[in-house]
Amino acid sequence: MKYEYIKQLIEQGINIIPLNPEKTPKKAWKEYQDKKVVTIIESDHYGLICGFADIECIDIDLKVLPSKILRDKFIVELGDLIKDHIDDYKSKLVIKKTRSEGFHFIYKAKNIDGNQKLAKVKGYTEAIIETRGVGGYICMYEDVINLDYHQLQYITNEERDILINLCKILNEVSDEVIPIPIKVERQYNSNSKTPWQDYNEKNNIFDIIGDEFHIVKDLPNKTLIRRNGAKSPHSGYIFKDSGCMYLFSTGTIYETEKLISPFTAYTTKHFSGDFSRAASDIYAKGYGDRKKPEPVVIKSKPVFEETGFPLDIFPDQVTNYLNECARTLQNSIDYMGAAMMWVGSLCVGNSIRIEVKKGWQEPSTIWMAVVGEAGIGKSPSINSIIFPLEKINGEERRRYVKRRKEYDEYKELSKKDKLTVMEVEEPKRTQFIVDDVTIEALINLHSHNQNGVGVFKDELAGWFKDMNKYKEGSDKEQWLSSWSGKGIAVDRITRQSDYIGKPILPVLGGIQPNVLAGFFTEENIDNGFLDRMLFTFPELKVETYVEEEISQKLITFYSDFVQMLYVELKKIVIYNDFGDVDPNIARFDIEAKREWKRIFNEITEKQNSDETTEMIKSMMAKQKSYIPRFALIINTIEAAWEGYDLFNITRESILKAEKLSKYFVAMNEKMLLSNMEATFTRTVLRGEKGNVMAKIKSIHAKDKNFNKTTVAKELNISRQTLYNYLKDIK
Repeated sequence: MKYEYIKQLIEQGINIIPLNPEKTPKKAWKEYQDKKVVTIIESDHYGLICGFADIECIDIDLKVLPSKILRDKFIVELGDLIKDHIDDYKSKLVIKKTRSEGFHFIYKAKNIDGNQKLAKVKGYTEAIIETRGVGGYICMYEDVINLDYHQLQYITNEERDILINLCKILNEVSDEVIPIPIKVERQYNSNSKTPWQDYNEKNNIFDIIGDEFHIVKDLPNKTLIRRNGAKSPHSGYIFKDSGCMYLFSTGTIYETEKLISPFTAYTTKHFSGDFSRAASDIYAKGYGDRKKPEPVVIKSKPVFEETGFPLDIFPDQVTNYLNECARTLQNSIDYMGAAMMWVGSLCVGNSIRIEVKKGWQEPSTIWMAVVGEAGIGKSPSINSIIFPLEKINGEERRRYVKRRKEYDEYKELSKKDKLTVMEVEEPKRTQFIVDDVTIEALINLHSHNQNGVGVFKDELAGWFKDMNKYKEGSDKEQWLSSWSGKGIAVDRITRQSDYIGKPILPVLGGIQPNVLAGFFTEENIDNGFLDRMLFTFPELKVETYVEEEISQKLITFYSDFVQMLYVELKKIVIYNDFGDVDPNIARFDIEAKREWKRIFNEITEKQNSDETTEMIKSMMAKQKSYIPRFALIINTIEAAWEGYDLFNITRESILKAEKLSKYFVAMNEKMLLSNMEATFTRTVLRGEKGNVMAKIKSIHAKDKNFNKTTVAKELNISRQTLYNYLKDIK
């Protein structure tokens, strides 16, 4: 470019700087953003300072595209858009062809801005269209397309905004991440669809937003849309491949410059951005795979003597399975029912919390102890219920071990070798059931499994013993906080601390009554630990062998049902912007709320009654937390099976929860009575001297209706031997 022409441009009020062959400035140029250039040295290359004198340039870098065909197609598409929206644009814009087969569109405007990236091509990180405004410069070229630099002129602010937005239309925003704040987990069933995935596939976003927008132009890969009443040439577009909307206009209820899926638009329009309510609504309308297992028909359903546990709180198909396990495997209905509630508690986890009333929410956490003598069948009964979750848990453990090995091998590679292989990220521990773990390790594991971690121990004695080590900051303090749904943390000096804001730690295990008696201490009663425990202590005896076998189809059905429950509920877990879990909220319907008020007041009346013992009063207080939790678990199991609204707690569910609560209150009273009898027997017998006969006479004199089993155990004799001694006394 001739030196004389450059001097004329400077005299015209345009700031220019000399450039090196590689397009870098030969001298400092920033000061000329605000200060006029007076003289300039002669050079082979020159740069035009943007920002000064209201000059702005749209820089189109076509070398980003891999072929000439794609480059020509791109510039023609942009040219057509500009032609359609800016009258006689060739008389208003200085257009220059660059050395890299790109273009400069240069103009003056009063509303210019700093440098911006306007468009990228999918699959490439480098921008294909950028602006050079305040703080930028461009290389000057001699080729004239229609106007030269001395013909630079002002366009209107509106024309400048149109030009910028037209360039943004060609931005191929990635549709791989759709802004739905619901984390989709697919570790266990990659073929299943969430309700929002199904909704996005079956609905056109224009069906949702069509009353607010109209179509402006149809392009090969997107459709331009304009808000009704808008003055701009367009408000955004809809991608044809993903079906998502991308808006520039701020005059709508939808977010700008973000991909909006059909489900996101539906949620914004009808639920004010409440994704949990929207997910519940479309789930109830049939969207999403249920993966519901085929029910198994039992031709001749056995009739059992009525047990204490209210088996009818579960769906009929689950009840059939429990009944068949009792009939053919001689499992305890009570033990299985308790274990089923624990399974429900762990499946619900942090996916849903129940709002009892504004300011009062309850998690799904329950602590369950099945009480019985050794050899009475506690473990077989529990295992018949929890095995589907144990199966998933085992797969997660094996997956972690495999990924951990791959990660450790990757870490051992040299920097050079790492460049030749795919990066391996450190795996998270996705195990969600543990048996023997410290509270510190449990919190760490929970940080990787925010939906919840279940504790299952064949023998709860060890866990109970840890609860006896109560001091400030101890495990017991953390456990009590976790039951209440309060945050728990482990602070470390040497490494990062762990904090769980919404802990879900359901507990299940077996324990013998004489072992449990040792934990009915004043401290465990005073701090509310025992009030939080739910005991099941049925009257059982060892049965003779049964020839009949349970149907394999029924076992498969039950396994599929539990795994479906776990997987489907994990799909609806919501995470906030910080990656922390943000549970969906379930609420009582009108009739359920009415029943809850009645139940609450009846419990309150018992708490205020002079006829209720103090230990029962404190236990009843915890039932005010447990009954909503029971209702949440029972309602979720039923809703998942029948396809009901997961977040609407029905009257039927709260009544079932009340029935279950009465069962556990009766069991807890039985445990208290049993403990009192055991304590009385132990005190009397240990205070008596002499032979077995003398001790039996002594306790018989104090209480003729004493517990025979407890006394026989304490004396280490059989019940029949005890009866023989009693004959002599009579």
